[in-house]
Amino acid sequence: MAVVTLVLVIGGGDGSYEVRARFLDAGQLVKGNLVEVAGQRVGKVKDIRVTDDGRAEVVLRITSERYRPLHRGTRLTIRTVGLAGVANRYIEVQPGSRQAPAIADGGVLQTDATTGIVDLDQLLDAFGPPARRDLRAIIVASAHGVRGNARATNRLLRYLSQQSARPARCWRTSPRTTRPSAA
Repeated sequence: MAVVTLVLVIGGGDGSYEVRARFLDAGQLVKGNLVEVAGQRVGKVKDIRVTDDGRAEVVLRITSERYRPLHRGTRLTIRTVGLAGVANRYIEVQPGSRQAPAIADGGVLQTDATTGIVDLDQLLDAFGPPARRDLRAIIVASAHGVRGNARATNRLLRYLSQQSARPARCWRTSPRTTRPSAA
C-alpha cells in the first residue's frame, strides 16, 4: 500500500491555506477532488505527488476562512460519493478543537490522523475464487427471492428493524429461553 501525504498549505495572495497529511492509501484521489467539512465545500485537492520513499503526497488547499487554520486533533478521511469512478472521491475533514495548537501553513498530518478508503474491489479481492463464486450465488439467489415481493420484503425489513431493538424478544424460542435453539 502506498502511503499518501496530504498537503494543506497557506498560499500567497489569495489567502488560501495548504497542509500536508499522510495516508496509508491514496484511495484513488485525483487533483480537483473536493475537501469538505460536514458536507460543506472548504477546499480542493491541489496536487498529488509520489515521495522518494514511495508514498503519495497530496496537497490540499483550504479556501474557507472558517476552517483556517486547522488544529491538532483534526482527522481526515477519504470518502466516496457513490460506488463507481475516481472523480467521486473527496476528503472529509473533522476539525480539531480550536483550543488545540494550530497546524502551520505547510504542516503535516501523520497517518494516525488520517483514514483511507476501502473499495469494494479490495474487499472482494480478499476472498479466493471459491468464496467469490459462493458470494455471487448468494446475491443472485437473494435477488430471485425478493423479485416481485417488494411489499413483503419491506414488511420483513421493518419487522427486523423493530425487533433488532429487542433481541431477547426476537430470539425467544420458548417461554424459558432467550437464545436461539441449536437445531
